[in-house]
Amino acid sequence: MEFNNGKHSISAVFANAQDAKKAQIALNNAGISHVTLNKINRFNIDSNQEETQDVEKTLDSAAEVLMASDPSLSEYNVEEQREKNGFMLTVQTSTSKLNQALKIVQRYGGEI
Repeated sequence: MEFNNGKHSISAVFANAQDAKKAQIALNNAGISHVTLNKINRFNIDSNQEETQDVEKTLDSAAEVLMASDPSLSEYNVEEQREKNGFMLTVQTSTSKLNQALKIVQRYGGEI
């Protein structure tokens, strides 16, 4: 991605939707409006709809087939698999707000 002078992009991963959403709201309240939040996981399919209902989701029938056939996703390790999933917050901001954006992301547990 190419930006004009004075523009920056931050990508951060969060362990849960709640912290990622709080960071997104805090960034918006700070006047940083170019913020996107996406769920990331192994099969690009949401396995816990309650946790991510306000995060954009993509369902792919091929991913569902792969997920159903993967023995590592048995009922015995559902919690372990959820821990591997995460949420990607992408921020576009100006140089003047870069440090503030970084601090907000880190305050809510984002890994940059």
